[in-house]
Amino acid sequence: MNIESILKSEQKSLFLKFLLPSIFAMIGVSINILCDTIFIGKGVGQDGLSALGIAIPVYNIYNAISLLIGMGGATLYAINIGKGNHKEAQNIFSASLSLGVLVGLIISILGFIYSKEVSIFFGAKGEILGLTDAYLKVILLAGFNFILSGILVPFLRNDGAPRLAMIAVIAGNMTNIVLDYIFIFIFDMGIRGAAIATGLAPIVTLSIIGSRFLLKGGSLRFRLQKINGKISSSILKLGLSSSFTEVSGAVVIISFNYRILGLLGEVGIAAYSIIANIAMIGVAILSGVAQAMQPLISINYGAKEYKRAIDFRKLGFISAFSIGMMFFLVAGIFSEPIIRLFSVEEKYLIDLTKTGIRIYFTGFLFIGCNIVSIAYFQAIGEAKKSNTLSLFKGLVFVLFNLIVLPFIWGINGVWLTIPIAEAMTLGVSLLLLFKVKETSRP
Repeated sequence: MNIESILKSEQKSLFLKFLLPSIFAMIGVSINILCDTIFIGKGVGQDGLSALGIAIPVYNIYNAISLLIGMGGATLYAINIGKGNHKEAQNIFSASLSLGVLVGLIISILGFIYSKEVSIFFGAKGEILGLTDAYLKVILLAGFNFILSGILVPFLRNDGAPRLAMIAVIAGNMTNIVLDYIFIFIFDMGIRGAAIATGLAPIVTLSIIGSRFLLKGGSLRFRLQKINGKISSSILKLGLSSSFTEVSGAVVIISFNYRILGLLGEVGIAAYSIIANIAMIGVAILSGVAQAMQPLISINYGAKEYKRAIDFRKLGFISAFSIGMMFFLVAGIFSEPIIRLFSVEEKYLIDLTKTGIRIYFTGFLFIGCNIVSIAYFQAIGEAKKSNTLSLFKGLVFVLFNLIVLPFIWGINGVWLTIPIAEAMTLGVSLLLLFKVKETSRP
């Protein structure tokens, strides 16, 4: 798909061409998350679910780094392509990839050495510590794979290849599911087997993406060069909002784990592990809407096609709200059958998790609109607004509610933390969008 079609094609059909591959890719990610959790629940048991729940923040950290460099770099790349600055766009791609390689290697080496310390920091203790450490040692060693694939996928999408990006992501996740089954149930490798399967999956994604470079498809070309401080600063500044959302997600999960341990112990962590993993599926799909919208807005904005950028923003809001409403309804109606997928039979754990899902998932009425707002400001280069919104959404409102609400409603106050924080964030989001509307540009 060439740049001309992105600037001239009818908006709804063009949006669908980017949206559907992005959504299908995120559904692939979601199925992977779900199967990973189900396999660990069946093959390792409740302790395995608790260990996985404690280890989840590592994926937030990987996503944070990938988005910091990948989305920041890909957005700058697209804006410059829209302006016709092709040489600068290539420099941005090369700088982004160089940063990713450097950071990925550092994390893989240090993470493998200090995996036990990371497990303790995340909240693991007692019998759960050994399982968490076994899982994280492998996942941290594979950090390079996760980060590099996470950086390349948004560039591929911004280079007009959303379908190939979808194929690469889905292939990696389906590989993980197959290897999960083999390592856990056939080779009886337990939670370490699940980690090895997950760590190998991004290699498949990287291999498919690499085929585009070998066949010289698209415009992306890597040139070995010194890391340019000015370009790197611009990349990191623009990617900060997406990255901060993930970093704050890790902080929030760790904070939730500590809070729930204090209220209910390990059974509470098992319940939260199920809730958080199901919620991650919805958030992943909503992020797919934002990822589909970003290149369309960035390229049109760079070309000064401001009305088209606004039209894509509207389509993003409609799609995100519809998907969020669907998740809210499905979770409320089918909460118990969903919980039983994780081999949970204890009545207290089922009832606890069912109540938690029904309260927690009211947040999906607001989450999609907030994700789209952050992505929109980022897509047009408004780093200050996207960063401000990310700060309130991901950290300020959540931690405030997590401190206050459990004193009023106990564990239900914990489940209410996210819905109330997202509703508060929506107010800030609408205020920022109203201010932008007053200007001549979108």
